[in-house]
Amino acid sequence: MLGSIPARSILLLSLLTLSACAAVDARSSAADPSEDTAATTTRYEFEFDCPPSGKFRIAGTTQWVDDHGYRSQVSELRIGAKPLAKRWIEEINRRIPAEAYQERPWLTCSGGGASIELRFVDRNDGSVARSPRVKFIVHREGTVEFLD
Repeated sequence: MLGSIPARSILLLSLLTLSACAAVDARSSAADPSEDTAATTTRYEFEFDCPPSGKFRIAGTTQWVDDHGYRSQVSELRIGAKPLAKRWIEEINRRIPAEAYQERPWLTCSGGGASIELRFVDRNDGSVARSPRVKFIVHREGTVEFLD
């Protein structure tokens, strides 16, 4: 058949076209914290086991507020079943920058407690920002030592 495109070429062209469409859709549906798509709230909850102190649990939210950005806050911190005093939660939240989009908290066991670091997303490029960060140690007796 003169002038016709072989079936193998048509099949290959179709697969390439479908792959390109899938790649475009994948990129356009990726989360972008700098884009105001709608009012959203993200809740997180992490629990870590730090022997001999027991389990440390941290929970919080990041919520879209307005065109200026997000509001992130820690809502709960527990050592085992015992909640951390409200004044410590308030002090942690006071240190979180306005309009911050919080990445998941980083926790490492530290002697008789847990070292926690709250990191934030750089809204310019979507990476984890080098600063600011909120760093603190929760001691098993329920006190907090700020490192930032």
